[in-house]
Amino acid sequence: MKKIKRIISLLLVIMSVLSFSACTVNTEKAKQKPVATVDDKEILKAQVDDIVGFTLVSYYASSSQSVDLKDDTVTSLKEQIVDNLIQSELIDTLKDEYDFKLDEKEVSSTALEALNSVKSSLKGDAYKTTLSMYGFTEESFEKAVNEYAALVVKLNGFNDAFTKKEQKTGKYTKSIYETVGDLEIPTYYIYYYTIQKQFEIQYNSYYSGGESSNEDTSEEGIYKSAIEEVTKRALYYNEGKKQNIKLSDKDIKDQVESLGYMDSMFGEDTVNSLCKTFCMTKKQYSDARKWCAMANLYKEQLEKDLKIDEVTEDDAKKEFKSNKDKYDSSTVSAKHILTQDKDLADEIYNAAKTNPANFDSFIEKYKDNEKITEATDLGEFSYSDMVEEFSKASFGAEKGSVVGPVKTEYGYHVIYVYDKNKVESKFEDYKEEIMANIRTERQNLASTNYESKLKKSTKTKENFEIKSPFDLFFDGVKKEHKIKIKNGVLKSQTIMPLSNSSEDNTSDKAKTTDDNK
Repeated sequence: MKKIKRIISLLLVIMSVLSFSACTVNTEKAKQKPVATVDDKEILKAQVDDIVGFTLVSYYASSSQSVDLKDDTVTSLKEQIVDNLIQSELIDTLKDEYDFKLDEKEVSSTALEALNSVKSSLKGDAYKTTLSMYGFTEESFEKAVNEYAALVVKLNGFNDAFTKKEQKTGKYTKSIYETVGDLEIPTYYIYYYTIQKQFEIQYNSYYSGGESSNEDTSEEGIYKSAIEEVTKRALYYNEGKKQNIKLSDKDIKDQVESLGYMDSMFGEDTVNSLCKTFCMTKKQYSDARKWCAMANLYKEQLEKDLKIDEVTEDDAKKEFKSNKDKYDSSTVSAKHILTQDKDLADEIYNAAKTNPANFDSFIEKYKDNEKITEATDLGEFSYSDMVEEFSKASFGAEKGSVVGPVKTEYGYHVIYVYDKNKVESKFEDYKEEIMANIRTERQNLASTNYESKLKKSTKTKENFEIKSPFDLFFDGVKKEHKIKIKNGVLKSQTIMPLSNSSEDNTSDKAKTTDDNK
């Protein structure tokens, strides 16, 4: 995992934007209007346009695709740049307090690297032509690159200086984020869970082959998840203390060790880097983990006394009868072709259903198609091995037939069932498993109900919006200065659009064809 910094990610913000439309030709007069003021210092539209323009050229150079300036993503990009330029002006008022000085050599090397990256992608006349299409001369583009580099280096450099100082004081990590009953929750508990959540997301992404889940992995989503985890554990910690439950040192130690498995996977350097990002000391990180361990143990002890209905054999028989497919030992052997494209799935199905025995030829034909996610032999599997929609279609199909397209969370499947092995399921074979599952379900329900009861009886109060220490810091600094953003000027279009006539004269690298728009 890379070190997390407060970086102005100008290129990444627009990587998913692929369309383009006409916009208003820029004018020098409009560019000289202030888009924001910090005290008496003006931030001109030209500064914003230069960095936006550099970003669009860089994206165009790397992808051969243009961007619609009216797209919401570009609007967000402009707002982010303005916010960072405001931070840049505020840094000038703070540099002595934080012993910060801009590293001019790093600015030069960052600018050179960015410029060379664009030039290496746009060969020959394409470089000058592309700059012209976006309203740049070579000289003005190099100026824009330098502005971009100076902003990036300044923000990153001050971030390091800020972190170095504030990690020692613990000002932001010690502040009380919320109170749960009589329990005060310091911010570093939230940051600890934020780090753990980041580990979990990366771990799950790696082992799922990079497939996305429905989980919100945005910064806001991760903070929300961390807050929920801390608040939930605080309820049990509170109640455990109230009931004077005793925890042994050995149990606490074992629980702390079990919670450290993600740290051992990602390594000490990564942990230290993330602690630094959140201005946490290693002691605070360890204290948060111990608190979490104790909360988990209190939860276990409290839930031991929860009452659930005894599970009977009749309960198990009812479950077996209602969900016989779930306990079916029968198997199916199948091959499938998976795509996100419904029209392509229809095309494959219509062709394959007339000649099922030659399904391998369709796998061979489509396996290298960029729209195909998977085309393979799945072998033998039971009903519970696959997602419900896939199993239902496969087990319901005749041997030697093609079914589809079957929609699941992964896309559209065209399935060829080449073998079926029917096994008559017996209740006695699943009795113990079913009873154990019902018992677990009832315990989970009792736990959920108990947690709801604790929530209703416990007052919780949040003291502020959770953010990184760097953002919290600048929120405070901004309040000490007179800042005004002129949205009307910000929204005005003053960047030269790509023109069709100019685009016709570019090289293949500098073109955007209808196929890749």
